[in-house]
Amino acid sequence: MAIAHNGNLVNAKELRNALEQRGSIFQSTMDSEVIVHLLACSQKQGIEDQLIDALGQVSGAYSLIFLFKDKLIGVRDPRGFRPLCLGALNGSYVLASETCALDIIQAHYIRDIEPGEIIIIDESGIRSLNPFPPRSTRSASLSLFTLRGPTALSSAREFMQHARSWEGSLPMRVLFTLISSFPCLTRETAQRLVLQKCRAFPLRWASSAITM
Repeated sequence: MAIAHNGNLVNAKELRNALEQRGSIFQSTMDSEVIVHLLACSQKQGIEDQLIDALGQVSGAYSLIFLFKDKLIGVRDPRGFRPLCLGALNGSYVLASETCALDIIQAHYIRDIEPGEIIIIDESGIRSLNPFPPRSTRSASLSLFTLRGPTALSSAREFMQHARSWEGSLPMRVLFTLISSFPCLTRETAQRLVLQKCRAFPLRWASSAITM
């Protein structure tokens, strides 16, 4: 089994202590290893039920991709703190945290994985499970933009809906910094995109961005 983990578990220390008391031997301090041990200790039958059992015990922000001999599984935490998306390439499916990873390999973006969703890809195709109780969605604001490239700029309005409640000019400055960091965009283009995506918000937000 291989695992890719983007995020942090807030109860990792408690789970680790409990697992060690039951005999688990850890080789690292990574949160990801806690999940591996929870899987190994699960009394459920079948990897899918074991995964649901293991992740039902963790709390925090995560998107996970598991690679097994005969299947690929992606999971997004119930609050949607961390991004995870599905793509396609040459008749096969691809999972990645950021859409720019799909762009690099020239894969076609299909959709975002929903908060709390488990997506299973095997020789029979693709299946989706929603085993976790719904929780209020609280996307990490910077995750809406960081490393996602120009194709993700449609999320600007969602970002600003969070940012409006913040004091000062930091959110808009961060937004401009992220957009203007893409090598394919000039400073003038970044300014125009910021203004286009956020024109419904007070001018002071845009002004603080373009005067950097």
